[in-house]
Amino acid sequence: MNVVPLARLARERHLDPASAIPVMRTVLARAGLLVEEGVDGATLSVVRPFLDGALALTCGHAECDAIAPRLCGGSVVHASPHRCCVCGASANERARARIYAACIATGARRLVVVGGSPSHREELAGGGARWGREIVGPLGIEWRFVDGSGRHTETAARANIAWADLVVIWAPTQLGHTVSDQYTGSARHPRTATCARKGFGALADTIADALRG
Repeated sequence: MNVVPLARLARERHLDPASAIPVMRTVLARAGLLVEEGVDGATLSVVRPFLDGALALTCGHAECDAIAPRLCGGSVVHASPHRCCVCGASANERARARIYAACIATGARRLVVVGGSPSHREELAGGGARWGREIVGPLGIEWRFVDGSGRHTETAARANIAWADLVVIWAPTQLGHTVSDQYTGSARHPRTATCARKGFGALADTIADALRG
């Protein structure tokens, strides 16, 4: 039998053998493909595609590691940032991962964002997102977006507050007091957070901190 070492399989994928081999050993053993400290060379046509599906490559950031098994499938192995299956070295994607990781950790699923712009809304939930429409994103996270510069009724605000696990007021964006006051008055959600800075990363930090706080 020609045994192909796990180190060779790791190098083929441009992975650090020291960190990748323990994970590869585990998944291959579970699948009955491990032979000594490698695989049977005759099974490489099976092993290679199996590893492609069994390993979730991440950049090593905690938020990406936390959601990779659910979002990408497979066991986490660290690789170069541009190969991360969660963020792909994108700061905005990593910010989104912080939100999803916090939701998973706390069991929160329904988020209401008051304010922001159409571009912010699309960054959070994709191009199908619309004001006032419920959007289901990756990992079952549900979003509602409130137009801070449009007409918004108290009835709609109360419905959003009753539905949400968290309400976020994005203060420095397009947000009029007539809208924000409906979410910060006596009927406010018990878990209401205010993001005082612009930028997708700032909003992600506010959501994650509020959920974990």
